[in-house]
Amino acid sequence: MRIEKSIWILFLVFTTFFFIGCNNKEKAIKYNDTIVEELNKLSKLEDAVTSKQGDDGEKAFEAFKNAVPESRKAIETAGKFKDSDSFEKSALALCDFYQEVVDGKWNDKSGDEIGTKEVELYAALKQAQKDFAERFKIEIVQP
Repeated sequence: MRIEKSIWILFLVFTTFFFIGCNNKEKAIKYNDTIVEELNKLSKLEDAVTSKQGDDGEKAFEAFKNAVPESRKAIETAGKFKDSDSFEKSALALCDFYQEVVDGKWNDKSGDEIGTKEVELYAALKQAQKDFAERFKIEIVQP
């Protein structure tokens, strides 16, 4: 489960787009990059939370807690692209999940349940990104 997420995050981090000079493609790339950058930021902070203990863990949690609404706002500000909103919605769903976690709404769940939900949300995000790329004729390649 953690490995699958790590692979997906690496894929997002190293995602590059090749395009043929179309303005819509350039805008689609920038839109994708905005979402990817925000989610990568959250992922790194989440990893710091899970890997730290004591005061360092509390500081990492506070940083994550503060970043979630900021990232959500950045993604909301990006809005939908043209009339396509599934990529945005899947990214916001992940932010909402993280917000629920930091708000303690998942405290009664096991680590496996939380991890399963996160993997489901990442799978939906991956599919939404793929659909977005296909629709706007951009190619996602891993360098």
